[in-house]
Amino acid sequence: AAPALAAPARVAVLSSAGPVDTPRYCEVFLSHYRVQGIAARDIVITGHGEAPAVRECFERGGASYRTFEGGRFFEQNASQHARAALQVELLATYSHVVQVDLDELVVARPDKYASLAAYAEAAGDRPVVAARGYEGQPTADGGVVWATHCGESKAVLARVPTEYSGGYHVLVSPVIIAPCDGHNAACVDPDLALLHVKCAYGVNATMEGESEWRIRDRHSHRCDGFDRFLRSGGRERGHSTFGHVGWPGRVPEWVRAAGERAMRAVNAG
Repeated sequence: AAPALAAPARVAVLSSAGPVDTPRYCEVFLSHYRVQGIAARDIVITGHGEAPAVRECFERGGASYRTFEGGRFFEQNASQHARAALQVELLATYSHVVQVDLDELVVARPDKYASLAAYAEAAGDRPVVAARGYEGQPTADGGVVWATHCGESKAVLARVPTEYSGGYHVLVSPVIIAPCDGHNAACVDPDLALLHVKCAYGVNATMEGESEWRIRDRHSHRCDGFDRFLRSGGRERGHSTFGHVGWPGRVPEWVRAAGERAMRAVNAG
């Protein structure tokens, strides 16, 4: 068991908003993490001002939105520097900080942990914990299928300042965690799942207010690769920049159920 905390866990969630995001992402994000025991006041979003409607959604919902200077959202160094500074600030008052993108929903195994906050409590003094990553995609019959994805298996929960590369997919400090490359894959906890919902709308779907960039993004190799993988019945492994899509048959039932709940929220009117 992990060493116990000296005081009850306090968890903050830190993310970034940019021109590819829409208020729908905000709504799903706030709703999901509320169910996971994270109040809106404990959610902090960084941005460069490119998505005013998203900022209004978060602020209306009770979250904090911080505008950073020195570079636009897609200048990754500026974005990562802003989030790193905020992480240090948050760790002064919170025991743990969860770092995710707006299309990433972290879920703790519900038969063991009542919420993400309860998971953090049980994780104790472990400095960094990585979640097992899953890609979701709708099927032709209106259902949803999930598969493991090593590129989404990444460090999300930290008690210490962290440093990333590869758009937060690879942790480089205080320890290297890069499961696709075989670096410290044992740090990935199967009781903590990261649901990546970018492809959840389907390769050819559109969402109200969605930017052309985001639509093109879903036509990229990751979503297209997963789509081909499903259509081939698993014969053609979908490949992306960050790793290989795994086998849907290996996804635990509790992750499937959490994924279905996430998809219902994503696709709600």
